[in-house]
Amino acid sequence: MASREVLLRIRWEIFRVVDKSFNVDEYVASTDSVHDAVTWAEQLGSVLKKGDFRLYKWISNCLQVTESIPLEERVDARMLMLFQNTMHDFFTSSVNMPERTITRRGIHEGIASFYDPRGLSAVDVQITENERTFWFAFLEHMRKVENISFPRCMLAPDMDHSLIELHILCYVSDEKACCRLVLAKPRVAPLEVQTIPRLELTAVVLAAGIGSQLQTELDREFAEVVFWTDSAIVLNHIRNKSSQLKTFVANGVSTIRSLIK
Repeated sequence: MASREVLLRIRWEIFRVVDKSFNVDEYVASTDSVHDAVTWAEQLGSVLKKGDFRLYKWISNCLQVTESIPLEERVDARMLMLFQNTMHDFFTSSVNMPERTITRRGIHEGIASFYDPRGLSAVDVQITENERTFWFAFLEHMRKVENISFPRCMLAPDMDHSLIELHILCYVSDEKACCRLVLAKPRVAPLEVQTIPRLELTAVVLAAGIGSQLQTELDREFAEVVFWTDSAIVLNHIRNKSSQLKTFVANGVSTIRSLIK
């Protein structure tokens, strides 16, 4: 009976992983246990193989997990320009700007090698001295990207996992704290001119949506979720219990209240 219960637990975990940890055909999951990671890799591969789906290009920040994967099914830790340093568990960037003749076509090819944009190159003509200066300055700045790295793991092993708080900053705060960046989401202001209070309300609505999304998607219980804004007008709108608000404000406040519970 005990073996059956263990098997059922493993299968349930695999089904949960398949349901929550796939983005199209990319599988990304995290666990504190090396044993669980090895078991998930083995069981998940076995389950998907029954449907003629093969998982390969495995990578892990744990050497024990990596060594449990057949050598032919592993892959270098690179996603577009992003590299994962599995030894130190950091993401780093690699910039290899080609040395080309400094013409419009050469500049477009250099940009394409970094951003991989879609579109046609401009006519191959010489550029002005100011454009050359700007381009060389851009190359110099891009090479400095290689000096930037940030930890892949949001919850480091030496952190207290029993008391996790989620803070959503939707405007500006000068306070300093030890924290990890979970998600940053910019939004371009509408072409139609908007007042600052309207934009601040839109920012808080966006923050409320992000907070709700993170609490749903992240497999963690937060001790507290805190939303930050320095907009006194928006805070007063949220505290306002009357229904005499203009349509735009009323809709925004209603959305915020429904998402922040």
